Amino acid sequence: MKKTPGRTRSRLTHTSEGRRRGPGRTSLPVSGRRRAPRPARSTARAARDPLRLLQAHARDLDHLFERYERGRSELAKRRIFEDIRHELEVHMRTQEDVLYPACEAGAAESARARLAESRSEHQYLRSLLEDLSARREHDSRVQTEVADLRQDIARHMAVEESQLYVELQPRLAGEMVRDLGRRVHERLEELSSAGRSEARVGGGALSLGVDLLGIRL
Repeated sequence: MKKTPGRTRSRLTHTSEGRRRGPGRTSLPVSGRRRAPRPARSTARAARDPLRLLQAHARDLDHLFERYERGRSELAKRRIFEDIRHELEVHMRTQEDVLYPACEAGAAESARARLAESRSEHQYLRSLLEDLSARREHDSRVQTEVADLRQDIARHMAVEESQLYVELQPRLAGEMVRDLGRRVHERLEELSSAGRSEARVGGGALSLGVDLLGIRL
C-alpha cells in the first residue's frame, strides 16, 4: 500500500461484523463498552485461557491510547506512542508465534482463511506504526492519524473477538488450552520484558492484562 506523507491513511477496508466504516470514535472491543453480564468464571480458569489473556492485554493497549489523548505535550505524546507501538507488536507477535500456529493445524478452511487475513492486517498495522514513528512531531495532524489508528486496531480486534476467537474456542479444551495459555503468557512476558526499559507508563513498566485480571501464573 503506497503511503503519502501527511495524508490521512485509509482504514482497514473490512466490512465484516465488528467493523464499520465512516467517522466516529471506536474503543478497543474489550474496554469502554457496556456488555451484558457474563457468568462468573474462576480466576484459575481465566489464567488458563489464552484468548482471555490476549483480550486483557488488548485492554492495556486501549489504556495507552487514552493516556496518549491526555498527553500535555508533543514530547509526552511521542513517548506514549512508542509504548503503543511496542505493546501492539508484543500482542501481534504473540498471536503469530503461539496462538495462530497452534490453532491452524487441522482447522476448518474458514478458520484458516481468518488466520491468514489477521496476519495480513497485522502487516498493514505495522506499516502505519512505522510511518507514525518516523514523524518528528506529534502535532494535531499526527494526533488525528493516531486516533485513526486506534479505530483501525479496534475494528481489527472486534472482528477477531466476534469471529476468529469464536471459531477457535471449540478447539481449545483440556490440556491444549492449559498449555497454550501458559505459552501465550510466557510469550507476552518475554516480548514485553525485551523492551520494558523503553516502554514505560507512569514511571513503571506496563503491566500485562493478566495483572488486571488478578492472575498470577
